[in-house]
Amino acid sequence: MRLLMYNTQLKHESLAMWTPSLPSVETLSALFVTSVDGSREKRAARIEARRQLEAARSEPDLVNYLVFMLVEYDSSESVKATAGLWLKNVLIFDWSKLTPAAVEYVKSNILRGLQSDVPLIRNTSSIVITTLLSKAGLSGWPELLPELVSAIDQSEAGSPLQDGCLSALRKICEDSASLVAKDHNLMVQLVPKLISFCGSQSPKVRSNAVGCLTEFVPLGCDEFLVHIDEFLQACFTLAQNDTTPDTLFSICRAFNELLTCRPDTLVPYLRGVVEFCVHCTRSPEESVSLEGAEVLLTLAQSDADEETLDPLMPLILPQILDNMVLNEEDLFVLESMAEDDSAEADRDQDIKPNAIKSKKTRAQGSQDEDSDDEDDFEAGLENWNLRKCSASALDRIALKNAPLTVQIALPILLQKIAPDQTWPIRESAVLAFGAIAQGCLESGETSFVPELVSFLCDLLGNEHAPIRDISCWTLSRYTGQEGIDWKAFEGVLRCTVDVNKRVQASACAALATLAENAGSELDNYAADLFQHLRLCFSKYQAKNVFALYECIQTVALACTQAVQENPAIVNPVIEPMLTRWNSLSEDDRELLAILECFSYLAIAMGTGFAEFAPPLFERSILMIREILVLLERAKVDPIGVESPDPAIITCSLDMVDGLVQALQSEGMAPLFAAQEQSTQTTILEMIRMCLDLDIYDVSQSALAVAGDLAIYCFDTQLLPYLPQFIPELIKLIDPESIKDNMLYEPVGDNAMWVIAEISLHYEKFSLKPYFNDLLQRLGTVLCSPDVQSAPLLSNAATAIGRISIGLPELVGPHLPAFIAKWLSVVVDLEPSYEKDTALQGICMAITTNPSALNDELLVGFFKVLASYFTPSPDLVNLVRSLVDVYKQALPNFEATVANIPPMFRQQLSAQYNV
Repeated sequence: MRLLMYNTQLKHESLAMWTPSLPSVETLSALFVTSVDGSREKRAARIEARRQLEAARSEPDLVNYLVFMLVEYDSSESVKATAGLWLKNVLIFDWSKLTPAAVEYVKSNILRGLQSDVPLIRNTSSIVITTLLSKAGLSGWPELLPELVSAIDQSEAGSPLQDGCLSALRKICEDSASLVAKDHNLMVQLVPKLISFCGSQSPKVRSNAVGCLTEFVPLGCDEFLVHIDEFLQACFTLAQNDTTPDTLFSICRAFNELLTCRPDTLVPYLRGVVEFCVHCTRSPEESVSLEGAEVLLTLAQSDADEETLDPLMPLILPQILDNMVLNEEDLFVLESMAEDDSAEADRDQDIKPNAIKSKKTRAQGSQDEDSDDEDDFEAGLENWNLRKCSASALDRIALKNAPLTVQIALPILLQKIAPDQTWPIRESAVLAFGAIAQGCLESGETSFVPELVSFLCDLLGNEHAPIRDISCWTLSRYTGQEGIDWKAFEGVLRCTVDVNKRVQASACAALATLAENAGSELDNYAADLFQHLRLCFSKYQAKNVFALYECIQTVALACTQAVQENPAIVNPVIEPMLTRWNSLSEDDRELLAILECFSYLAIAMGTGFAEFAPPLFERSILMIREILVLLERAKVDPIGVESPDPAIITCSLDMVDGLVQALQSEGMAPLFAAQEQSTQTTILEMIRMCLDLDIYDVSQSALAVAGDLAIYCFDTQLLPYLPQFIPELIKLIDPESIKDNMLYEPVGDNAMWVIAEISLHYEKFSLKPYFNDLLQRLGTVLCSPDVQSAPLLSNAATAIGRISIGLPELVGPHLPAFIAKWLSVVVDLEPSYEKDTALQGICMAITTNPSALNDELLVGFFKVLASYFTPSPDLVNLVRSLVDVYKQALPNFEATVANIPPMFRQQLSAQYNV
C-alpha cells in the first residue's frame, strides 16, 4: 500500500534527502515541554519558551521539524502532540508564507502518523490532515481521500491504521463536508463506498461510516440524495442488529440530522425511529442515551403537526419522565454533600465565571426571548445531560399540546410524587411539573395548578435538600402570573436562608422571578425585603453571592417606585456590597457581578444613588483605563503580557451608564469634571477608545453610554466632540456586518439608537453633512430581506423617523424607497416617546412630499396612526395639518379614507378629525 511507503517514495529528491538536525530537534522538544508547563514557578520560563517558539516560525524548515517530531521522533506523547498542534497553527496562520516544498513535505509524511499505535498521535495527525486540506483544497491534495478510503478498505479490521484513517476521514467530513461535496467525481465514488462500509465487520468502521455520511445530510447534494434511501436502509439495519454504543450514537445522530434537514424521509418510518430512540435513552452509555433524547427533543421542536405527533406521545412521554431522574453520578455527588453545608467555603473551581447579561441593547418593541433550554433546566448539576434534554423535550411538547401532555403525564407524575416513593423519583416529578408549566399556563390547562402550588409550598420544608431546591424553581414557574401568591413567596423567602447552599441559590433565583412578576405589588414590602436580603450576605459563600446580586437588582427594579420615593430602603444591601466592593481586586470574578448589580441599583434609585456614586465612578474609569493599556500592551507583546478580560471594561461602562441614567446632567457634572482633571481625557474620548478595540460586547456598552449622554448630558459631554464622533458612529451602522454576523447585531443596533438620540438635538447640531451616507445605511438595514431582527428593524425605523424631524426636506424625496417597510415595522412598536417622535418626523417628511404615498400607502399610514392610542399633542397637530394637505391635494380624499376599516376610521376621527 502506498500509504505505508511514503517514507521511501517521496515525490521530490530534495525532500527525501532532508534530514533534521538532532540538536535542533532536542531544543524544540525542550521548548515544547517548558511551553506547556502550567506551574506558577515556571511562568517566566514558559513565556520565554513561547517567545522562542514564536521566533522559530520564521525558520523555513520549521514545518519539516514539526512533522518529523510528530510522526517519527522517539519522544513522549506530550511532545509529539504539542508538535502536532504547533504544526496545525502554523498551517492556519502562516499558510501564505509556506513554500511549496514545505507543504509537499507535510503531505508526503503526515499520513504516517495515522499508523501510530498511540491514539493521541493518530488523532493529532488527523487534525493536521484536516487543517491542511482546508487550506490546500481538494485540488491541492487530490490523492488524499482516495488513499484514505483505500487504506480503510484494505487494512486489517480494528488495526491502528484503519482507525487512524477512519478518524481522519470523519474529521474531514465534519470540518470540510461542503468542500468534499463540491467534487462531483469524488462524491460519486465516496458515498457508495461509505454506505458499503456501514456493513463492515468492524464496529468502528460502521460507526464512522454513518458519521461521515451524516455530515452530507444538511448539504442536500445530489450525489448524496440519490443514495439517501440506501443510507436510510443501512441505518435501519444497524438499528435492528447493532448493539455497539458508538454505532448506536451515530445512528441517533443521523436520525437527528434527517429529522432537522429532511424530515420527509423519516415520516413514513417515524414510529420505528421513535421506538429506537426511546430504547436508546435507556442505554447505560451516557452518550447513546443523550443522543437518543436529542432526537426526541428535535422532534418536539419540529413543525410536525398534531396528527403526526399525538399518536407517538404515549410512547415518548412516559420514557421522558423516567429519564428525568438524577443519574447515578449526580446522585452520588448530591448524596455526598452535607445537608447543612452553608458554612463550607466554596472552591474556586466551583464558581463559574459570571456571564454578564447584555442589558444595554436599546430597541423599541424588542422582547426578551430567553428560550435557552439549558438555562431553563439548570435544576440538576452543571452539564447538559439526559435529564435536562428530556426536561426540555417535555417543555416543548407541553407548549405544542398541553391538554394531551397533562392527560398522559399527570397520572404518572402523581404516582411518582407520592410520599412512598424515593426522594429522587419525587424530585424528578417536581422537575417535570416545572417543565410543563409554561405550556399549561399559556393554554389554560391549569385545573391542577392550585393544588400543585399548595403541595410545592409544603415541599419547601422537605427533609431532602434537592427536593427543596427543585420545588423553589417549579414554584417560580407557576406563581405570580396573576398576582403574587404570598404563601409561595414567603416559603421561597425562607429558603433563601436555608442551611443548604444549592437551596439558597435556587431560592434566590426563584425570588427574582417572583419579584419580576409581582412588580409594584411588592412596593409595600420592599423595605422588609431588602432587610432580609442583607441577612443573606452573612450566610452565603462566594458562589451564591452571584445569585444574590442578581436577586437584589431584580427586586430593586421591580420596586422602582418605592425605591425612588425612599432610596434609604436599599441601604441595608448597599452597605455590605460596598464593603465587599472595597475588598475586591481587579481579577476577582465577583467584581463583574457586583458592578452589574450596582449599575441596576443606580438606575432604580435615581438621584438617591448620588451619595454612593463617586467611588464607584472613579474606580470604574480607572479600570477602563488600566484594561485599555493592558490590551494595547498585549497586542504588542502577546506572549509576555497576558491579555486581560475585556468584560471588566464592559461592566465598568455599564456602571458609568447606570450613573448617567440615575444622576443625569446635574449629578454627573462634578464626576465628569474630576475625571477629566485626573485623566486628561473626556468620557467621549474614552468611549471612542473602547470602540477602537472592536470587541462587540465592549462596543455595545460603550454605545449605550454614548446614547445616554445624548439624552442626559448632550451639551457638555457630546456636542463639542460630535464632528469627530459622528463619522465613526455612522461606520458602525454596517449593513453587511449586521446581516452576516449575529454577534455584531447589538453594535449596529445601539449605533442606530445613538444616532436617533443625537438627531433630536437638530437645533444644536445638524446631521445634514452626513445625511446621504446615513440614510443609505439605515435604509439598507430597514429594507434588507436578510434582516429579520425586530430590534434592528425598529431602531432603523425610529432613527429614520427622528432624523426626519430636523431634515424633513431631505428625507421627503426618498420616502418611496422605504415608507412601505417603515410603516410595517412601526405599526408593531409599543407606545413610547421613541415611537411618537419617529411618527412626528415621518409626518414632517411626508408634508414635504405628499405624493410619495399612493392611496394604498396612505391607508396604511392612517392605520398605523389609528393603532397608536396615546399620541402626543405635537403628533396630533402634525397629523391634522397633514390631513389638511391631503384634503387639498387629493380630490378623492374622502374615497380613500372610505377604504380604511371602520374600527380605524372611528379612532382617526376622534383623534385627528379624519
